[in-house]
Amino acid sequence: MITAALLDDNAAWLERGRRALLDFAHERGAEIAISCYSSAQEMLSQQQVAPDVLFTDIELGGKGNGIELAKDINDTWPSCCIVYVTNYLEYALDVYATKHVWYMLKSDFERRLPEVYDKLVSLLEDGKAQFVVRTTDRRLVTVRCLDVVFIERRGRVTILSMVDGQQLSVPNRLVELLGHMPATMFARSHASFAANLSHVRQVGKDMAVLDNAMTVPLSKRYGPAFRNAFLTWADSHMV
Repeated sequence: MITAALLDDNAAWLERGRRALLDFAHERGAEIAISCYSSAQEMLSQQQVAPDVLFTDIELGGKGNGIELAKDINDTWPSCCIVYVTNYLEYALDVYATKHVWYMLKSDFERRLPEVYDKLVSLLEDGKAQFVVRTTDRRLVTVRCLDVVFIERRGRVTILSMVDGQQLSVPNRLVELLGHMPATMFARSHASFAANLSHVRQVGKDMAVLDNAMTVPLSKRYGPAFRNAFLTWADSHMV
């Protein structure tokens, strides 16, 4: 079951989007639960838990702005996949101020749904992966792979930096931890660092920038493979 929320101030578009999702679910034999909202305020007051995916317009009339809403969603519902659906191409650069997975024109909605669905399923499957670690202070902690931004080996301990700012110190070696994680989700950037590719925002010559302005170094040995891994991940998870 995938839960989807549609947000648009245009009632006709909401019905079109709802109908398109229902028709697609019927054709695929998929289960998609759909909720429709005409304003951000309405959605936030009625949607008690994060939907798997939010399809949102950007211009919401006098009822808010989709990009500003996405910034809040990134903080409050980090697991929610955001898909911008708009009539305008002019916002294509502005949306990169937010963490989102797709940007499409409304005229392409029905045509792009199969691709969006397949890649959404990949993201959701990645999000389910988790494992248990014993920290250096002897706690047993369940770690969701998607919540790990990057991993760093420091001397005899390894630090897992999490999306909420928490850092878990564990005795496991870097290669051992990577063995617990989806092979396509993480890549080593350096002998002492590995990053979650879903949290990469920019890859430069010597450094990769991650969510929350975190960074990892790119070494000559691991840098080329890291770049290739990121391109492969983006191809299978983004439109």
